[in-house]
Amino acid sequence: MCLILDTNRFSDALSTPPKPDYRPIIDWLTAPNSTGMVVFGGTKFLREIAWNERTRRWFLQLQRAGRAKMIDRATVDAEEQALRARGLCISDDEHLIALARKSGARVFCTEDTALWKDVRNPALLAKPRGRIYRTKRHVALLCHHARCQRPPQRAR
Repeated sequence: MCLILDTNRFSDALSTPPKPDYRPIIDWLTAPNSTGMVVFGGTKFLREIAWNERTRRWFLQLQRAGRAKMIDRATVDAEEQALRARGLCISDDEHLIALARKSGARVFCTEDTALWKDVRNPALLAKPRGRIYRTKRHVALLCHHARCQRPPQRAR
């Protein structure tokens, strides 16, 4: 599966060194033979990334390495608006649910308990259902799945 890293986990995952529970994510995304992939996209999420220079550089570096995939902003934004209109989200993170629906990602790294409920709501994410990575005990969730297509590698 691809991973969606909520902004409330950026500081834990990207600290030097990363907090122990987030070390598996960093290793999964940066190890030479790993299949790790993080997805991002949509206006709100891109603003959240851009807010911190280190985070912005990290996503850019992963994207250049083929380990981060940006989903079309307009596609995610349109899905976010449709979700808002339906009013099914408990959290204020319609942009993350929209990103998951449009990317195929189903693993979220977040501590937002309202988002946990949205991720597990089959009316929002089904086939496959959403999962939550919280601690290194959840490392089994970090596997690549065909629903989350890897971007083509650049010629070197």
